[in-house]
Amino acid sequence: MSKYSQRLQKAKRSKKSSSPNSGQSPLSGPHFQNDTIRPPTLPAEKLSSGERQNTSSPILREKFEGALQAQQSGQLAVARALYEAILLEQPHHASTLHLLGVLHLDQGDPAKAVELIERASAVAPQIAPFYISLATAYSRLGECEQACDASDKAAELQPQDVPTLLRAGLMHFKSHRRTSANKFFQRVIALEPNNLAALAGAAIVYEQDSKLAEAQAIIDQHLSRAPGCVALAVTAARLQRRARQFSAAIRILDRARC
Repeated sequence: MSKYSQRLQKAKRSKKSSSPNSGQSPLSGPHFQNDTIRPPTLPAEKLSSGERQNTSSPILREKFEGALQAQQSGQLAVARALYEAILLEQPHHASTLHLLGVLHLDQGDPAKAVELIERASAVAPQIAPFYISLATAYSRLGECEQACDASDKAAELQPQDVPTLLRAGLMHFKSHRRTSANKFFQRVIALEPNNLAALAGAAIVYEQDSKLAEAQAIIDQHLSRAPGCVALAVTAARLQRRARQFSAAIRILDRARC
């Protein structure tokens, strides 16, 4: 194995070890948002009037807050029991349906997660976190089209939210939709011109589409200020390898400590 190949293999291992989900996509590492989701607390003004009324019940509110705290602290059995008790009283409580779906997702049951989160989004269709969770669940089922649709809906509801746009870009990239993925990366760059996650994503897309000048422009502008960004470094090294500049490729990977 050549010295370049050894460095590249080390870089790939570095990217995989940096995130529990990064094996699914080369867009991973410390500068990328992975698809891990955490239970959000929903703003009261975004809940339906019926749900606000239901949540105002002291007993129901106590159960919900107890379930959320248990879920966030890893006491999943306690959280599940409390969520299920709430749903016995209020079967259309969107927040509970969503968070119980997230719990099932964390426990490795994405099919049940989809069922519950779909119900939540039907009750409260304007809550973007529901679609973020739904996209993750569909992705883990291998349902790429549905995952992209859900991430698109989240981005539609939160068009200025950088993490939401990045998640959508990653979802499209994982689904081999590079053109639409790059549109999301470009939207992030328009909001945050120095966002390394979006810049690296765009550079990878350009390199894979053989738009080498566009990829190199991103590398030239940003790699020097972030030499440790593995995704940028690997893309830069591949560009140098295409030009048969193997020593330069190795130096780039060395600087990134790959």
